[in-house]
Amino acid sequence: MPASSDVDSRQYVITYGLESPEEFPPDFLVHGPLDDFQAGLFLARDEPDWFGRSRYPPRILCLAGRALWMDAHPSAKEPRQRIAFDELVYIESGHILLRGWLRFVARSFEQTVFYNTVYRGTVDRFLRRLRGGWMAPEQRVAQLSSVEFGEPLDVKFRNALARELDPDEILRGRWFLAPREFTGSCLIYHWKSWAPGDLLALSPHRLLWITDRDRGTSARYGTIARYAPLDRIRSVAWEVKKGHCALRIELAAGREWRIPMPLAHRNAARWLESLYAR
Repeated sequence: MPASSDVDSRQYVITYGLESPEEFPPDFLVHGPLDDFQAGLFLARDEPDWFGRSRYPPRILCLAGRALWMDAHPSAKEPRQRIAFDELVYIESGHILLRGWLRFVARSFEQTVFYNTVYRGTVDRFLRRLRGGWMAPEQRVAQLSSVEFGEPLDVKFRNALARELDPDEILRGRWFLAPREFTGSCLIYHWKSWAPGDLLALSPHRLLWITDRDRGTSARYGTIARYAPLDRIRSVAWEVKKGHCALRIELAAGREWRIPMPLAHRNAARWLESLYAR
Protein backbone atom coordinates (compact mmCIF):
# COMPACT_ATOMS: atom_id res chain seq x y z
CA MET A 1 0.00 0.00 0.00
CA PRO A 2 1.45 3.44 -0.85
CA ALA A 3 2.27 5.88 1.91
CA SER A 4 -0.50 8.29 2.84
CA SER A 5 1.52 11.18 1.37
CA ASP A 6 1.29 9.47 -2.04
CA VAL A 7 -2.50 9.18 -1.93
CA ASP A 8 -5.15 11.87 -2.31
CA SER A 9 -8.58 10.24 -2.28
CA ARG A 10 -10.10 13.59 -3.21
CA GLN A 11 -9.05 12.66 -6.73
CA TYR A 12 -10.99 9.39 -6.65
CA VAL A 13 -14.06 9.50 -8.89
CA ILE A 14 -15.61 6.11 -8.05
CA THR A 15 -17.81 5.18 -5.10
CA TYR A 16 -17.04 1.62 -4.00
CA GLY A 17 -17.57 -0.90 -1.21
CA LEU A 18 -14.96 -1.70 1.46
CA GLU A 19 -14.55 -5.23 2.78
CA SER A 20 -12.02 -4.42 5.53
CA PRO A 21 -10.36 -1.38 7.18
CA GLU A 22 -7.20 -2.21 5.22
CA GLU A 23 -9.04 -1.05 2.08
CA PHE A 24 -9.58 2.49 3.43
CA PRO A 25 -7.71 5.16 1.43
CA PRO A 26 -4.52 5.78 3.50
CA ASP A 27 -4.96 9.56 3.56
CA PHE A 28 -8.12 9.21 5.66
CA LEU A 29 -5.99 8.20 8.69
CA VAL A 30 -9.02 6.65 10.39
CA HIS A 31 -8.32 5.99 14.05
CA GLY A 32 -10.47 4.63 16.83
CA PRO A 33 -12.30 1.36 17.42
CA LEU A 34 -13.44 -0.61 14.40
CA ASP A 35 -13.88 -3.96 16.13
CA ASP A 36 -16.42 -6.27 14.54
CA PHE A 37 -16.08 -4.54 11.17
CA GLN A 38 -18.85 -5.72 8.82
CA ALA A 39 -18.94 -3.48 5.75
CA GLY A 40 -17.74 -0.13 4.49
CA LEU A 41 -18.46 2.36 1.74
CA PHE A 42 -16.24 5.00 0.16
CA LEU A 43 -18.23 7.94 -1.23
CA ALA A 44 -16.30 10.03 -3.75
CA ARG A 45 -16.46 13.81 -3.52
CA ASP A 46 -18.60 15.92 -5.80
CA GLU A 47 -17.10 16.74 -9.18
CA PRO A 48 -15.02 19.90 -8.63
CA ASP A 49 -15.75 23.21 -10.34
CA TRP A 50 -13.29 25.30 -12.36
CA PHE A 51 -11.55 26.36 -9.14
CA GLY A 52 -11.21 22.79 -7.83
CA ARG A 53 -13.95 23.24 -5.21
CA SER A 54 -16.50 20.53 -4.40
CA ARG A 55 -19.83 20.84 -2.64
CA TYR A 56 -19.03 17.85 -0.42
CA PRO A 57 -15.85 15.94 0.50
CA PRO A 58 -15.08 12.22 0.17
CA ARG A 59 -16.49 10.16 3.03
CA ILE A 60 -16.19 6.70 4.48
CA LEU A 61 -19.18 4.97 6.07
CA CYS A 62 -18.68 1.72 7.90
CA LEU A 63 -20.62 -0.73 10.03
CA ALA A 64 -18.80 -1.95 13.12
CA GLY A 65 -19.87 -2.94 16.62
CA ARG A 66 -23.62 -2.36 16.05
CA ALA A 67 -22.99 1.20 14.98
CA LEU A 68 -22.64 3.30 11.87
CA TRP A 69 -19.39 5.29 11.70
CA MET A 70 -18.91 8.27 9.37
CA ASP A 71 -15.58 9.89 8.53
CA ALA A 72 -15.06 12.83 6.18
CA HIS A 73 -11.76 13.43 4.42
CA PRO A 74 -9.33 15.17 6.83
CA SER A 75 -9.36 18.31 4.65
CA ALA A 76 -13.00 18.87 5.63
CA LYS A 77 -12.01 19.11 9.33
CA GLU A 78 -15.23 17.46 10.45
CA PRO A 79 -15.46 15.36 13.62
CA ARG A 80 -16.00 11.65 13.35
CA GLN A 81 -19.65 10.64 13.75
CA ARG A 82 -20.96 7.48 15.39
CA ILE A 83 -24.61 6.43 15.44
CA ALA A 84 -25.42 3.36 17.50
CA PHE A 85 -28.13 1.23 15.94
CA ASP A 86 -30.21 1.69 19.09
CA GLU A 87 -30.10 5.47 18.53
CA LEU A 88 -30.91 5.45 14.80
CA VAL A 89 -34.58 6.41 14.28
CA TYR A 90 -34.94 6.41 10.50
CA ILE A 91 -33.07 6.67 7.21
CA GLU A 92 -33.88 8.82 4.21
CA SER A 93 -32.51 7.72 0.84
CA GLY A 94 -33.06 10.13 -2.05
CA HIS A 95 -32.18 9.83 -5.72
CA ILE A 96 -33.22 12.47 -8.24
CA LEU A 97 -31.39 12.34 -11.56
CA LEU A 98 -27.66 12.31 -10.61
CA ARG A 99 -28.27 13.77 -7.13
CA GLY A 100 -28.19 11.13 -4.42
CA TRP A 101 -28.14 11.45 -0.66
CA LEU A 102 -28.48 9.49 2.58
CA ARG A 103 -29.89 11.15 5.68
CA PHE A 104 -29.39 9.35 8.97
CA VAL A 105 -31.78 10.62 11.66
CA ALA A 106 -30.82 9.68 15.22
CA ARG A 107 -32.35 10.56 18.56
CA SER A 108 -30.16 13.61 19.18
CA PHE A 109 -28.77 14.62 15.77
CA GLU A 110 -28.85 13.87 12.07
CA GLN A 111 -26.28 13.66 9.28
CA THR A 112 -26.70 13.87 5.50
CA VAL A 113 -24.14 12.57 3.01
CA PHE A 114 -24.27 12.94 -0.77
CA TYR A 115 -23.21 10.84 -3.73
CA ASN A 116 -23.60 10.50 -7.50
CA THR A 117 -26.45 8.13 -8.35
CA VAL A 118 -24.35 6.47 -11.04
CA TYR A 119 -23.15 4.36 -8.08
CA ARG A 120 -26.55 3.80 -6.54
CA GLY A 121 -26.22 0.01 -6.80
CA THR A 122 -23.10 0.09 -4.61
CA VAL A 123 -24.84 2.34 -2.08
CA ASP A 124 -27.92 0.10 -2.05
CA ARG A 125 -25.78 -2.96 -1.25
CA PHE A 126 -24.28 -1.14 1.74
CA LEU A 127 -27.75 -0.11 2.94
CA ARG A 128 -28.92 -3.73 2.78
CA ARG A 129 -26.03 -4.70 5.04
CA LEU A 130 -26.93 -1.87 7.42
CA ARG A 131 -30.60 -2.88 7.57
CA GLY A 132 -29.61 -6.47 8.29
CA GLY A 133 -27.92 -5.44 11.53
CA TRP A 134 -30.30 -2.64 12.47
CA MET A 135 -33.85 -3.96 11.99
CA ALA A 136 -35.45 -6.96 13.65
CA PRO A 137 -38.83 -8.41 12.56
CA GLU A 138 -42.00 -8.08 14.64
CA GLN A 139 -43.95 -11.32 14.81
CA ARG A 140 -47.32 -9.62 15.25
CA VAL A 141 -46.91 -7.96 11.85
CA ALA A 142 -45.41 -11.06 10.22
CA GLN A 143 -48.61 -12.95 11.11
CA LEU A 144 -50.95 -10.41 9.48
CA SER A 145 -52.70 -11.13 6.19
CA SER A 146 -51.55 -8.88 3.36
CA VAL A 147 -53.80 -5.93 2.50
CA GLU A 148 -53.68 -3.24 -0.18
CA PHE A 149 -55.29 0.20 -0.15
CA GLY A 150 -55.47 3.05 -2.61
CA GLU A 151 -54.62 2.88 -6.28
CA PRO A 152 -52.68 0.33 -8.37
CA LEU A 153 -48.96 1.07 -8.46
CA ASP A 154 -47.73 2.92 -11.53
CA VAL A 155 -44.49 1.94 -13.24
CA LYS A 156 -42.35 4.53 -11.44
CA PHE A 157 -43.43 3.58 -7.92
CA ARG A 158 -43.54 -0.15 -8.65
CA ASN A 159 -39.90 0.00 -9.72
CA ALA A 160 -38.99 2.18 -6.74
CA LEU A 161 -40.61 -0.28 -4.33
CA ALA A 162 -38.94 -3.30 -5.94
CA ARG A 163 -35.57 -1.61 -5.63
CA GLU A 164 -36.06 -0.68 -1.98
CA LEU A 165 -37.24 -4.08 -0.74
CA ASP A 166 -34.71 -6.58 0.55
CA PRO A 167 -34.70 -10.08 -1.01
CA ASP A 168 -36.51 -11.72 1.93
CA GLU A 169 -38.85 -8.82 2.72
CA ILE A 170 -42.57 -9.57 2.40
CA LEU A 171 -45.16 -6.78 2.55
CA ARG A 172 -48.11 -7.02 4.93
CA GLY A 173 -49.75 -3.74 3.92
CA ARG A 174 -49.56 -1.16 1.17
CA TRP A 175 -51.22 2.16 0.34
CA PHE A 176 -50.62 4.22 -2.79
CA LEU A 177 -51.73 7.57 -4.15
CA ALA A 178 -50.37 8.19 -7.65
CA PRO A 179 -48.90 11.51 -8.83
CA ARG A 180 -51.61 13.63 -10.44
CA GLU A 181 -51.42 16.09 -13.31
CA PHE A 182 -53.28 19.39 -13.18
CA THR A 183 -53.84 21.85 -16.01
CA GLY A 184 -54.72 25.51 -15.88
CA SER A 185 -55.18 28.44 -18.20
CA CYS A 186 -55.46 32.19 -18.14
CA LEU A 187 -56.41 33.90 -21.38
CA ILE A 188 -53.84 32.62 -23.90
CA TYR A 189 -51.59 30.96 -21.31
CA HIS A 190 -51.85 27.29 -20.46
CA TRP A 191 -49.81 25.29 -17.97
CA LYS A 192 -49.48 21.88 -16.39
CA SER A 193 -48.38 20.92 -12.90
CA TRP A 194 -48.01 17.69 -10.96
CA ALA A 195 -49.06 16.76 -7.44
CA PRO A 196 -46.59 14.32 -5.83
CA GLY A 197 -47.36 10.66 -5.23
CA ASP A 198 -46.98 8.73 -1.97
CA LEU A 199 -46.55 5.03 -1.19
CA LEU A 200 -46.61 3.48 2.28
CA ALA A 201 -45.47 -0.11 2.68
CA LEU A 202 -45.44 -2.19 5.86
CA SER A 203 -43.26 -5.28 6.31
CA PRO A 204 -42.41 -7.24 9.48
CA HIS A 205 -39.14 -5.25 9.62
CA ARG A 206 -40.09 -1.65 8.86
CA LEU A 207 -42.49 1.01 7.69
CA LEU A 208 -41.38 2.37 4.33
CA TRP A 209 -42.57 5.67 2.81
CA ILE A 210 -41.66 6.37 -0.82
CA THR A 211 -42.55 9.73 -2.35
CA ASP A 212 -41.53 11.98 -5.19
CA ARG A 213 -42.28 15.02 -3.04
CA ASP A 214 -39.07 17.08 -3.14
CA ARG A 215 -39.00 20.50 -1.47
CA GLY A 216 -42.68 21.10 -2.11
CA THR A 217 -42.80 19.97 -5.74
CA SER A 218 -43.07 16.70 -7.62
CA ALA A 219 -39.73 15.24 -8.72
CA ARG A 220 -40.62 13.68 -12.06
CA TYR A 221 -37.31 11.83 -12.36
CA GLY A 222 -36.64 10.49 -8.89
CA THR A 223 -38.00 9.32 -5.55
CA ILE A 224 -37.24 9.69 -1.86
CA ALA A 225 -37.54 6.72 0.49
CA ARG A 226 -37.78 6.97 4.27
CA TYR A 227 -37.97 3.96 6.53
CA ALA A 228 -37.96 3.15 10.23
CA PRO A 229 -37.93 -0.13 12.19
CA LEU A 230 -41.34 -0.91 13.61
CA ASP A 231 -40.13 -0.51 17.20
CA ARG A 232 -39.40 3.17 16.44
CA ILE A 233 -43.08 3.91 15.74
CA ARG A 234 -44.88 5.46 18.72
CA SER A 235 -48.30 6.29 17.25
CA VAL A 236 -50.26 6.71 14.03
CA ALA A 237 -53.01 9.35 13.84
CA TRP A 238 -55.34 10.77 11.20
CA GLU A 239 -55.45 14.55 11.17
CA VAL A 240 -57.62 17.13 9.43
CA LYS A 241 -56.42 20.74 9.43
CA LYS A 242 -57.94 23.53 7.35
CA GLY A 243 -59.62 21.02 5.09
CA HIS A 244 -56.42 19.04 4.42
CA CYS A 245 -56.12 15.42 5.58
CA ALA A 246 -52.87 13.74 6.55
CA LEU A 247 -51.52 10.70 8.33
CA ARG A 248 -49.17 11.67 11.14
CA ILE A 249 -46.68 8.99 12.15
CA GLU A 250 -44.93 9.77 15.41
CA LEU A 251 -41.51 8.15 15.74
CA ALA A 252 -39.04 7.83 18.59
CA ALA A 253 -37.35 10.94 20.02
CA GLY A 254 -40.13 13.25 18.81
CA ARG A 255 -39.45 12.65 15.13
CA GLU A 256 -42.46 12.40 12.83
CA TRP A 257 -43.66 11.96 9.26
CA ARG A 258 -46.73 13.76 7.93
CA ILE A 259 -48.14 12.16 4.79
CA PRO A 260 -50.99 13.82 2.86
CA MET A 261 -53.85 11.34 2.52
CA PRO A 262 -57.21 12.27 0.95
CA LEU A 263 -60.42 11.62 2.84
CA ALA A 264 -61.37 8.92 0.33
CA HIS A 265 -58.39 6.87 1.60
CA ARG A 266 -59.43 7.00 5.27
CA ASN A 267 -59.62 3.18 5.50
CA ALA A 268 -55.88 2.87 5.00
CA ALA A 269 -55.31 5.25 7.89
CA ARG A 270 -57.73 3.30 10.10
CA TRP A 271 -55.84 0.07 9.41
CA LEU A 272 -52.49 1.57 10.44
CA GLU A 273 -54.05 3.34 13.42
CA SER A 274 -55.44 0.03 14.68
CA LEU A 275 -51.93 -1.49 14.75
CA TYR A 276 -50.71 1.23 17.10
CA ALA A 277 -53.86 1.93 19.12
CA ARG A 278 -53.04 2.55 22.77
